[in-house]
Amino acid sequence: MPERRAVLATLSTLTPLSTLVAGCAGTGGSETTTERTPTREPTPTQSETTTRTATTSPTQTPDESTGTTSTPTPTPGPPASYLPNEGDGWERLGTDGADWGYLGGTAGVRARYGGPEGVTFQFVAMRVRDGADPAQIGRNWQCPGDVTVVTVHPPYVLAASSGTKQTPRTPDFAPWMDTTPVPGAAPRARELLVRSPRLDDDRVAAGRVDCG
Repeated sequence: MPERRAVLATLSTLTPLSTLVAGCAGTGGSETTTERTPTREPTPTQSETTTRTATTSPTQTPDESTGTTSTPTPTPGPPASYLPNEGDGWERLGTDGADWGYLGGTAGVRARYGGPEGVTFQFVAMRVRDGADPAQIGRNWQCPGDVTVVTVHPPYVLAASSGTKQTPRTPDFAPWMDTTPVPGAAPRARELLVRSPRLDDDRVAAGRVDCG
């Protein structure tokens, strides 16, 4: 009997199993209801941002009207675009046609101008046909034809003169005028050429025909 009382006394001091189970359950419940800090997505690295936002620069095409692509000569325009401007004592007296095929061309313009000293000049801009040599046509005009000033800018031959030789015309002769050249009029003829909006001093000099 004394042993039985000792065992019972010991059991009475132990924590009931139900209390332990309840305590474990409560602890677990509090853990499941614990508020968690939201997880932030990692900030993309600089290399990732660059990859997403990188763009390719557009390719620039060279523009001939702005000079980014150089050309040996300006693009030829229609014959009338070569007509010299009036002013400073120059007056356009009229324009007429010509047999351009007879002269070795396909199109052109011919105009008469009254000069500052009262001398009449003729201006000619002729587009040379394919296969013909503009330089040779220019020499035919100035050398045998005695045209005062001739400059060549393929496919054009351009001339200004106060007259031509009064000889029988041939297929390679210059555009004819009914008077011979006026002595000392060469500087004015060159001035008339330079007044063309498509010419200037350098272009006239670069294409000048040499009879030597």
